[in-house]
Amino acid sequence: MNEDTGFHVNYANIITEKSLLSVTRLLAGDMSKNPYMTVGDFFKNITDGDLDTLGKIIDKGEQHKNFEDIMLISMMLAAAEGCGPSHIDQYVSHFNQFSMFVACEALFRKGIVKLYRENMSFGEDLKDAIIVEKLDENN
Repeated sequence: MNEDTGFHVNYANIITEKSLLSVTRLLAGDMSKNPYMTVGDFFKNITDGDLDTLGKIIDKGEQHKNFEDIMLISMMLAAAEGCGPSHIDQYVSHFNQFSMFVACEALFRKGIVKLYRENMSFGEDLKDAIIVEKLDENN
C-alpha cells in the first residue's frame, strides 16, 4: 500500500473481475507471477484489437464503462517499473503518459512513425528520451 495515497493494486481481485478487459486481467496475472515488466514489452505483446480498444476508451474518457481499465493498466505498469505514484498527481501523470504511449504504438503499427519501445517508461530517467520519430518520406 502506498502511504501517501492509500491506493494499492490487488492483482488477485483484478484477475477475477469479469467486468474488466481481458488485457487488464492478463496483465494482472502476469504481474502476480513476475512483478517486473517494461512498458515497451507490454505494448510489444498486446494485440491490435486490444490496442484499438484502449485507444477508444482513452478517446471517450471517463464516460467509457472501461475507463478504470486504463487507470489500472497504467498503475500496474508504473509499479512494474518501480515508479508507483507517491501522490495523486502522479496517477494523473501516469495516465497521461500511458495515453500517449497508446497513441504512439497505434501510429507505429500504422507505419507512420518509428517507435523506440525501449524508451517507453514512467521513470524520470527516460522522461527526455525520444519515443517516436517521423519516418522519412523515403521509408
